[in-house]
Amino acid sequence: MARLAVTLVAIGIWLAMGQIPLPFLHAEVNWALGQVQPWASLTMLGSSSFFYGFLFVEVVAMLTPRGQSFVRGGAYGRAVLWRWSVRVGLALAALDAWGLSSQLALHSGYPPLVVKWVDPWVFQVVATATLVAATGVLIGLVRWVGQAGLGHGFVVFLLFEEMRELVSYATHLQGEALFSLVVIVAFTLVARRFAVPHLLLWGVLYPLSFAFTLVATPNLAGVSSTPLMVRNVVIVVALVAVTAFLSRRPSVVALMGSPSDDVRATRAANAGRIGFMAAIAMAAVYAVLIMVGRPFLEMGGETMMIYALVATMLWFDLGEELYYRVSAREPWVAAWPIHQPYRVAVAQRAMKRSDIPYFLRGLGYRMLLGPFDPRVPIEVMVPKNRLEEAQTQLEAAIAPA
Repeated sequence: MARLAVTLVAIGIWLAMGQIPLPFLHAEVNWALGQVQPWASLTMLGSSSFFYGFLFVEVVAMLTPRGQSFVRGGAYGRAVLWRWSVRVGLALAALDAWGLSSQLALHSGYPPLVVKWVDPWVFQVVATATLVAATGVLIGLVRWVGQAGLGHGFVVFLLFEEMRELVSYATHLQGEALFSLVVIVAFTLVARRFAVPHLLLWGVLYPLSFAFTLVATPNLAGVSSTPLMVRNVVIVVALVAVTAFLSRRPSVVALMGSPSDDVRATRAANAGRIGFMAAIAMAAVYAVLIMVGRPFLEMGGETMMIYALVATMLWFDLGEELYYRVSAREPWVAAWPIHQPYRVAVAQRAMKRSDIPYFLRGLGYRMLLGPFDPRVPIEVMVPKNRLEEAQTQLEAAIAPA
């Protein structure tokens, strides 16, 4: 239970930081919407800068020979990419902070945002430094949770934020609206129980989110006469198909893993074809369920249904990890990070062949995100007393796979 306590303490620290206003701001902030909102806090940037930082570094690594060596380099390679991702994320956070602080400093409404006796330029510098430092604290909390808490740090904070939004939205729902969310949750539980362990769900989340942002743009690409359901299902399936094809086709598998023999290459290609078709089928089902339930919900209901999908998958991942940790005699440790789905099956065979107990941390979340969120790997967790043996077996199996 110590790990659960660490996780809760980390969330509590972030919550407390959200109650601390930026320096030199009045106690209330009058935003452009004309509503007086709580002050701008230390947590106003969130983790979006790091999402883009990690994504940028991952893409660059995929496109350069030296970067590919880090991608294939197991724990060491991922540690190098992590450090660069954090640097890029902090740089992006600084840019975001400067832009936000300049908006606050230049705001001319009443009451004024910044206290009158502080020069706007001074406020921007201080606010930017403060927000970047707060973002650094978030990274520290993420690492602390990942090492000593329950679940991956980014996943835990994402679940916390989405649950706050979801609970606030769902508390007053009833009838068909509540049933729509329940259906999404039930289907996600089924998918997590039967499809995800077989790697039959890949990268469906962002195509879903993107497609349903287009609901408000009916004239996009001349498809205004197409019913919304058909249009969104087609968009989701097309995006998932492209993602699955690019991440699973044999040439990419060969590039990323440098298969050392035809057997491994054939296995990876076959798994890619199965995963390709399954990802498309899962995407279509989710798109239809969301479109069917959307009319019963209030504005923004499709977003809440996607939140329900993500939260259900994350709860399942955390519950599975908690089960393994509570029932084990030996502490579980991370033996190897995995970012390519075809490598999961290779790792599973290696662990079974060596008779090493294991579980896959973060599998459901990464299956949802696919290649779109390299912050969170699928981690092969093994008992601490089998760590060296497991790493040796995984390096031999995954590095050339």
